[in-house]
Amino acid sequence: MRIPNVYICMPNFMILYCLTALLVIAACRPTLVYHSEIETHQLKDGVYEGYFKHINSASVEVIISENQITAINILTLEASPIGLKARDSIPARIVKLQTPYVDAVSGATSASNTIINATVDALRKALY
Repeated sequence: MRIPNVYICMPNFMILYCLTALLVIAACRPTLVYHSEIETHQLKDGVYEGYFKHINSASVEVIISENQITAINILTLEASPIGLKARDSIPARIVKLQTPYVDAVSGATSASNTIINATVDALRKALY
């Protein structure tokens, strides 16, 4: 009795499918926000640059005046078109709340966390 070719190819297809699924899952790991204790009363006035790279990358310029975060300028942001939604809203939230630990933009979590981490990098440089 001859076995049809479909049954011979099926195990190879399943192995390929499983390997592809594992690669996709591994590539989609989230960008974590690295917490450190940063309080605005500890910040020195000045202009500080920060950078972070993971799935996306960002460099920011943070302006501190009178121990307050007064502005955050995105110098570069490499992200998907959806991730670019975070470009304006995350810096505005950080300035408004005076903390880098703000909620991410829905659908742009990785880019949001990349901007947040770049901001934390800059704020660490501004600590007394």
